[in-house]
Amino acid sequence: MQAPPGKHYLGVVTPRLAAFDRAIGVKANLTVRYLALGRPFPLASVRGDAALGAETLIEMLPRGVTLRSVASGRQDAWLRSVAAGIRASGDAVMLSFAPEANGRWYPWGYHHVSPAQFIAAYRRVHDVITAAGARDVTWVWQVSHQYARSEPVRVLWPGSRYVDVAGIDGYFENRHDTFGNLFGVTLRAIRQFSSVPVLITETAAGQVAGQAAEIPPLFAGVRTDHMLGLVWFDIAQHRGLHHQDWQLNSAGLAAFRKAAARISR
Repeated sequence: MQAPPGKHYLGVVTPRLAAFDRAIGVKANLTVRYLALGRPFPLASVRGDAALGAETLIEMLPRGVTLRSVASGRQDAWLRSVAAGIRASGDAVMLSFAPEANGRWYPWGYHHVSPAQFIAAYRRVHDVITAAGARDVTWVWQVSHQYARSEPVRVLWPGSRYVDVAGIDGYFENRHDTFGNLFGVTLRAIRQFSSVPVLITETAAGQVAGQAAEIPPLFAGVRTDHMLGLVWFDIAQHRGLHHQDWQLNSAGLAAFRKAAARISR
């Protein structure tokens, strides 16, 4: 299912969606749930998100299994249970599988599996869930922003039959991070081989990067490059440069409220 024409997303990763809506002054219309392979479908969460006006992006994480086992059909029963959960919810959802496979940090990523293994597993997930009757699904192919040591995103492309939206993850960690070097390079690479809409599926600016200063150009870049929108990762991690406190601070919240109000007009 393609993203609706003219649709724009203002999304968030947070355990407190209603509180986030109040803080930014508008309703987020997309939120994220992480689903490890083998775990029950989060039916109550999807229904709760929908009640607050937000579609759910479910990132399916193949933890504890190999992509080879997914591609061979050994995880089909679980995939059919995901489809049953989607049907039971009665709501539209987004699905991504094995996100950020062009990076090295996940066992399904670069230097751990081949592009062919990733593509075979992604296609199997798509085909089994679709065949099981989950029709109201937007399929998201989700990668990390390209960097010097990442795998080129082109080699991981499953094909236009399998993807409705391309998603890019990228975080402003340092003051030298910009919209252009985080998202522009990857966006141009994707548009060389696909015309699908592109969404920033995870982003945030940490305190080291200067959160408030990064937010206006982030929203401006989404508009200028005709992207579908963005999902802000509003979580405090406190584990070094790559896992900072990403929650909106007072100045960052003011900047975000101003930018979000412009989207909602």
